[in-house]
Amino acid sequence: VCSSDLKKVPLPGDWPAPVKKYILKTFTLEVVEPGKRYQRCVPSRLKDLLLSHILVLCLKLSQFELPLLTLTNDLNLSHKRISTHFTILGCTIKKSKSPQGLDVYRAVLNVPLKFPEIKDKRAKNRIF
Repeated sequence: VCSSDLKKVPLPGDWPAPVKKYILKTFTLEVVEPGKRYQRCVPSRLKDLLLSHILVLCLKLSQFELPLLTLTNDLNLSHKRISTHFTILGCTIKKSKSPQGLDVYRAVLNVPLKFPEIKDKRAKNRIF
């Protein structure tokens, strides 16, 4: 990203240039059409990548347990989409009742992570 291009970047002006460059490189796609200057777009796979980074950061900051209602409002996303995304990240969605009797959903990531063991039938039968 050229310094002249940073003026057009929709990121805070006081952020360091390397941070802006990293964010643009990681979460946007540069498209160059013949005869025109380049543009940046955000395809759905990169939106999902950005959402994953946001959710993981939120989980870390909240000690791996996070209410979904706040995020659905702040990110303007459906409960189903955020729940699905948390599940893909390895969280479980727990439902409880608030003091007012409303359903409260929380994403919980149990740490340390336990990965499934690889079961290979061929390896069992090998003799070394």
